[in-house]
Amino acid sequence: MSNRVAREKSDISLRINASGFVAVALQILVVTLLKRPAPVAGIGLPVDQLTYVVSGARLEWTDPGDRRRATESGEYVARNVIPTRMAMRHDGIIYLAMPRFRRGVPFTLGAIECDPCTSTIEPPILPYPCAAAHRPRPKLDDNNNNNWTMVNVVDVYVDDSGLLWALDVGKVNLLQQDNAIVVRPPMVFAFDTDTDEIVRAIDLSRATTRASVLQSILVDQSTGAGMFVYVSDAGTGNVIVYNVCCDRSFKVYVPAGQCGRRGMMYMAMARVDVTDEAAGGGPVRQLRLYVTYGMSCNMMYVPVHAMDETTVSLATVITGRKPSKMIVLGTDRGSVIYFRTGDNGDVLSWDVNTPLRAENFRYVLRSQKSRVPFMVTAGLLGYPWYVESNFADFFAGDIGCLGVSTRIRQLQRPVENDDFRPACGAAVPVPCDGRSTNTRGRRGRVLPGRGRQKTNG
Repeated sequence: MSNRVAREKSDISLRINASGFVAVALQILVVTLLKRPAPVAGIGLPVDQLTYVVSGARLEWTDPGDRRRATESGEYVARNVIPTRMAMRHDGIIYLAMPRFRRGVPFTLGAIECDPCTSTIEPPILPYPCAAAHRPRPKLDDNNNNNWTMVNVVDVYVDDSGLLWALDVGKVNLLQQDNAIVVRPPMVFAFDTDTDEIVRAIDLSRATTRASVLQSILVDQSTGAGMFVYVSDAGTGNVIVYNVCCDRSFKVYVPAGQCGRRGMMYMAMARVDVTDEAAGGGPVRQLRLYVTYGMSCNMMYVPVHAMDETTVSLATVITGRKPSKMIVLGTDRGSVIYFRTGDNGDVLSWDVNTPLRAENFRYVLRSQKSRVPFMVTAGLLGYPWYVESNFADFFAGDIGCLGVSTRIRQLQRPVENDDFRPACGAAVPVPCDGRSTNTRGRRGRVLPGRGRQKTNG
């Protein structure tokens, strides 16, 4: 009797110990999983390991024979299909603008929808919203040139509500001066990405001239002031501000300044924390549209936070003199602006809540010799993503038959004390006017691991 009671007590003790061991193991497993980056739903990969590689050689065709027929007719030339701008939905769907610089681009707006099983994938690019939207429609009469739906998309943007905005310049063969064809006035299209339908089409003919060069688009959807579309026009030196609710637009002039000249115009929307004197000195977050030219010395902003449905004009405000050339790539939709200096492909960041000084710049990405980052945007799960490619080879005429290779990855956050992402200190490799400087001298200390670099753009 005593032996049986002892055995039962021993079994109960073993079961209790086993239960405790299982509980501890489960706790360790949960902690380990929480420390890993969040996996993508349905994929099982951490977000920071996803890499998308896209090119003009990987397009989705409606019919197997369409590719052969388009190649024979010259409507498809793989080397001429170049993704230059990207927008990403919160769930990971990617939209690409592929401008018609030269003949051979079968569709100018594409989408990537895939369920990868590996960390590096080469998905095909699908025509968006469909292939028919990029083909010329039969003319009703000889005087009707408005027979295209999508002519030439040069930039895309996904707003906070999930609408996809596409900037269509309305003319093709942009790099072939003798063969450039104006099909119709420039337009902005808004797509419902859930139904893939056009929900809004904005004609920009009233806000543009023959000298206009439209380059990029941003959208601000404010609950108090409505919805505004911003389009950069580097040809006339203006930012076109379109009030969607009132169907009215006006222009904000962006001066190049005495030390610069007009060229590529960069826009970036960022939120800055300021003190509101009217509210008793309390903090308030303001939305600003930062603008600058690639060959100008000043960073400016447009106080878009002050707009409402009655606003018909605004003026730029100078933030400060740029410590270096700043090729603006995008933002995290918060207070951080990402950019390159032009001296190499390294990506730096500047928090707009700090003064525009070199010591407030941070390295966040080391450059690759074969690819140059040209865009940063918020995307999947709110992470910033960047796009890099060898597009410079295309404009130099040094590209193979497969075309430009474009890679899309998550932008990692800066790591303190990293040997290739140090604090920028008091020096930035390239001054504002583009002239080369020594890495040592008046502008500060030598950047760790940095000497003279070959200019990539």
